[in-house]
Amino acid sequence: AKPRRGAGPDKAGGKARTGDDEDSIRRRKGLAAQIDAFVADASLDEKLFPSTLTSWERMVLHELAADAGLVHESVGEGDARALRIARMVAAASGPPAPPSADDAQAA
Repeated sequence: AKPRRGAGPDKAGGKARTGDDEDSIRRRKGLAAQIDAFVADASLDEKLFPSTLTSWERMVLHELAADAGLVHESVGEGDARALRIARMVAAASGPPAPPSADDAQAA
């Protein structure tokens, strides 16, 4: 059988993580709480998660960040790989553009 999405070695114990066991559910809830805390704290523009996260934890955080409408990216390589999340930057709303020559001729 094919391994399920998200299954992979865990840095701590070398066990495959599929997200179905009790420990994975507990860990997912803890990661979700961190995303929720970031979203609730308007004083934070971004958060960098440590490189000690497992690939499974990074994957879960990517999913949770996407669901929350956050920008998310992995940064670094190998053991230095970390995850950065940030708020979406709203499009700048400036003054309206001046009328074009076509607009002036139509009037």
